[in-house]
Amino acid sequence: MYKVKPPTALEKLERAILSGQFKPRERLVETDLMARFGYSRTKIREALKEPEFKARTSQRMASRSFFLWDKKNR
Repeated sequence: MYKVKPPTALEKLERAILSGQFKPRERLVETDLMARFGYSRTKIREALKEPEFKARTSQRMASRSFFLWDKKNR
């Protein structure tokens, strides 16, 4: 029997974005994401630094990320 792997922080963030839980230009706060998804700060930071996620965000400072990706531009 195969075990299903739990979703990664990146997968959970992407699902939240695609389902409209974040609005364009909404600030993504690490501590809020940690509480919301149940991952450590390290896992959240790793997800925010992934190239596929960085393309959808603007990281002005290490702890400040802003969601920029518009669902129309998939």
